Amino acid sequence: MQPTANDWFLPAIFTDGSVGDCLAAVVSELERRRDFVVALRSRLEPGNASSPAASGSQGRLDAVTDLSNRIKPLENTLRTRLPMLLPDRPAAWFRVPAARTSGPFATSVLHEPVFAPYGSAPPDLVRDGLVNAWKNGAASVGVFRIGIRCLWLTLLELNGRYRAINELDGEFSGLALDRMPDGLPGHLDCKSLRAFLTNVRNELLGCRQRLDACYRDLLAASDHYFAHQATSANQGAGAQSRTGAWRDRADDFRDEQSRRRQAFSQGAGRAGATVKTAKDIEALRYFGFSDFPAQDELRKKYLELAKKYHPDAGTGHEEKFKTLSRVYEHLLQRCSA
Repeated sequence: MQPTANDWFLPAIFTDGSVGDCLAAVVSELERRRDFVVALRSRLEPGNASSPAASGSQGRLDAVTDLSNRIKPLENTLRTRLPMLLPDRPAAWFRVPAARTSGPFATSVLHEPVFAPYGSAPPDLVRDGLVNAWKNGAASVGVFRIGIRCLWLTLLELNGRYRAINELDGEFSGLALDRMPDGLPGHLDCKSLRAFLTNVRNELLGCRQRLDACYRDLLAASDHYFAHQATSANQGAGAQSRTGAWRDRADDFRDEQSRRRQAFSQGAGRAGATVKTAKDIEALRYFGFSDFPAQDELRKKYLELAKKYHPDAGTGHEEKFKTLSRVYEHLLQRCSA
């Protein structure tokens, strides 16, 4: 029988020298393969991630699955919180939210503000620091006050964690798991390893796409905030007067929200929300409302559409159902404001 390209004993046949030299060549070849497996294992083992696996018999999660699980609460938080933040309410961007769950299905969210305090640093400096930290895979940014958690730092840490998993080092420096099995050295190549690395690559690329989406959403929202801050600074508003204005607007906002909740509880019929963002208008148009409805009206319309779009229904459509749930969650928060 002819030996195959993956015949691990081939070096003994094609090495010149004594029997000892031939067998030493086999050992050397096997050690090179072992080194790659060790390098691979060092990246895919959970390391410091001590989250239990879904099933007790499976032990700890692998590093990629653990990363995916850590991204999910950040996605939920950005989806539910960013639409509620307004650039002209700066204090809200630094405030820890009260709720730890959000939406009709009690989605888990992070208990962190968008920004950590950064003193008197100008907005363009803060933005450049965040963008550079993202590009370089840094887990922190120098402008933020040390020891205070925020959504930006969580995103940067997850991005750094991705790079730590993805990039091999040592003898295999330059190889990245999200580009495997392309570039796999010939002495390692085999069908089973290719299949394994293809699965790893696909899972990692899924995490990469989700992290990139989080970054785009958070940066776009932050840009609105930075632009408003820059405009305020150009108009000559001093830091102290701005702080006082923030407090006044926050107090006015709380008073207005209290009035609306009281009116709604007394049967006014509507939550009283009046300020409409572009996202509000789009959501209202989706449900066919011209103004913010009462919660029972909104729920009735939601259930009507949910029966139509639910994937288990005969006319179901998974993507439309996801869109429905997302729009409903946004309007529910606005109508209960």
